[in-house]
Amino acid sequence: MGKIILEEVSGNTHIGFTEKERSKKQKLLVSIEVEPKAQYNMINDELGNTINYSAVRMDVKNLLKSGSFNLIETVAEKIALLIKKKYNIKNVTVCVKKFPYKDTKYVAYRLTI
Repeated sequence: MGKIILEEVSGNTHIGFTEKERSKKQKLLVSIEVEPKAQYNMINDELGNTINYSAVRMDVKNLLKSGSFNLIETVAEKIALLIKKKYNIKNVTVCVKKFPYKDTKYVAYRLTI
């Protein structure tokens, strides 16, 4: 079974536990792996038989743009639940990366549902 992968979709959102941290938008990178319910040989080169990754990308960007969050765990859960509800999939994995420290490449949270 194949998976559709969107690697490091960039978006800005208000995120953090303190009011100061949430006062300005921060960049997040969101990676998504989606396993469609249809097997590859059943897709027949038709977009309607698979997952429109352009639409998934825009869903992620819109959620980040319009939201305010305390935790990257919450961001990952909201994205995963949105994708699971909206698209015909078996499962989805979402990884959210945040860049809060100068001496650390990133912090991340990964969730599969």
